[in-house]
Amino acid sequence: MPFPIIADTDQKIVTQFGVWVAKSMYGRNYMGIARTTFIIDAKGTISHIIEKVDTKNHTAQILATLAQ
Repeated sequence: MPFPIIADTDQKIVTQFGVWVAKSMYGRNYMGIARTTFIIDAKGTISHIIEKVDTKNHTAQILATLAQ
């Protein structure tokens, strides 16, 4: 792949980005990652954040965000 891949085994990055959050499913509370997309420009600056990821239409969602 033409970009670095990160393994965040100690949850440092997800904590810094604010996406390691309390979640609940079927009455069970647990910590997990809030599905979020960060679009980072060529300078390394976050240009867009998509917090409500639509998994089935995410490519279109990204393209629409970039067109704004």
